[in-house]
Amino acid sequence: MDFSVTCLHASEKLLNEELSKLLKLTKVSSTSCLTDSVLDKGLKKIDLIMVVKSLVNVCEKNIELCKSAAEKIDELKDNTMNCQKKLLDAQKNQINSVEKTVKLN
Repeated sequence: MDFSVTCLHASEKLLNEELSKLLKLTKVSSTSCLTDSVLDKGLKKIDLIMVVKSLVNVCEKNIELCKSAAEKIDELKDNTMNCQKKLLDAQKNQINSVEKTVKLN
């Protein structure tokens, strides 16, 4: 999986959909209302199994997305360091050129 902001938004949407399903099943309006008693009374065993499996699936996808993001960050850091090295080398060559010109005159 290649990380992108689009993937991040898709992951967020998927997580929100799963949480909405849970809220609908428990008949509460927000996740802050999800208490032990609400979950105990509001969910049948089969519903709980379905919710847990769905959330585990989302978590696994998010782990892969995080790994992909970390790889992308490392790649960008390497690219930045290579560009900075090239810039420093070019500046050093310019300085050497100026020094040679000044010594000749």
